[in-house]
Amino acid sequence: MYAAVAMLIAFALTFAPAARADGVVQVAAEAAEFRVGALRVAALRDTRFDFANDGKTFGLGVDPAHVADTLRAAGAADALYLDVNALLVRSGDRVIVIDTGLGRRFDGSLVRSLALAGVSALQVTDVLVTHAHGDHFGGLAAADGTLTFPNATVRMSAAEWDWARAHPDAYHPDSKAIVAAIAPQVRTFAAGDELAPGVRAVDLSGHTPGHSGFELSSNGERLLAIGDTAHHSVISLAHPEWRVVFDEDAAAAGARRRSTLAELAKSGVAVWSAHYPFPGVGRIVTQRGGYAWRAGVPGGPAPALSETERNRRTITEFATLMYGRKDVRRAFETFVADDYVQHNPGLPDGRAAALEPLATMFANAGFLPDVKRIVVDGDMAVLHLRVQSPSATHGAAVVDMYRLKGGKVVEHWDVIQLVPEKSANPHPMF
Repeated sequence: MYAAVAMLIAFALTFAPAARADGVVQVAAEAAEFRVGALRVAALRDTRFDFANDGKTFGLGVDPAHVADTLRAAGAADALYLDVNALLVRSGDRVIVIDTGLGRRFDGSLVRSLALAGVSALQVTDVLVTHAHGDHFGGLAAADGTLTFPNATVRMSAAEWDWARAHPDAYHPDSKAIVAAIAPQVRTFAAGDELAPGVRAVDLSGHTPGHSGFELSSNGERLLAIGDTAHHSVISLAHPEWRVVFDEDAAAAGARRRSTLAELAKSGVAVWSAHYPFPGVGRIVTQRGGYAWRAGVPGGPAPALSETERNRRTITEFATLMYGRKDVRRAFETFVADDYVQHNPGLPDGRAAALEPLATMFANAGFLPDVKRIVVDGDMAVLHLRVQSPSATHGAAVVDMYRLKGGKVVEHWDVIQLVPEKSANPHPMF
């Protein structure tokens, strides 16, 4: 059914990001941190899919009224939707991301959510891919081949990597570019392999030929990342026999779904699903001849971050890209809103319009920004910089002020003062 997946994602491109309609819905960045034994873990938000209850996606061949009744019986809204999330795992010196969402083409929030967890995409050492459908694989690289996690090894099963290369148009509009870009990073694994301390690959093939799960285990605690074994937190559990359009092999996927749900309900092992309501962590229980979802983070969630701390983490990652690496394009595309408001009279409003002159300025080898301090209070962030520039003999002191909303920079002011040859007082400017 890979053609159905490609059609769905292409179809989603026609919808406005915030529309309540079948397609991709943009969501704010979010990170929900918890532990599995000694492993530090965080669920990360990326995007969301909305679907019509028309018998074409969930419950193929089933009366949509029956699907609606099943949703209502579980206390769920009549609308069908799937969250698209990822999972961060810190094991010793390894920084691991499981699945990558839809990526930059859909303005996914994964990298912004990572920043809220205190992690830069550049720090990620391993990306574990459950399978090569676009909502799990698409965040690995951009259309131009730019890697999201340039320092990471990409791990997927040998069967799945073979399938991905054999179906380059199957799962994402940028799939050919993604496959080509990640090829040097890919290392395949077999079921049962330990991929990092406390992280093991599990065979969950069926949905795709090499579909895998990942078991986290530490200090007697376990959690299984189930990929797309059971897509929907109500429909796929209450009626695991109902077919789903995304399964490549409906019979194999159905058999795997039924056996895996039975094992999980019996064992009580904690589960993470990329598609269940954020953070997608809980347990499978038996109910009325089928199964049901019981959400709950092992050991309880970590305390929620304050607005100031959320924005401190966001602006720190933005500053690392913008001023530290001088990667203006990536900083803007990841952390700046489309309708960015600019108060510097020399720059236009809007992310795209401001990006080009800034990228040109930062590309000058003689333009060297150095962040001296960052101060954040609520939705406001202030960066104090010393900037060396060919146009300023002694450099300049710059104060960049940013307002943030929903994990993005939405407004900017700045103040610039040239560094004089002599100062009227003994106090340093920086």
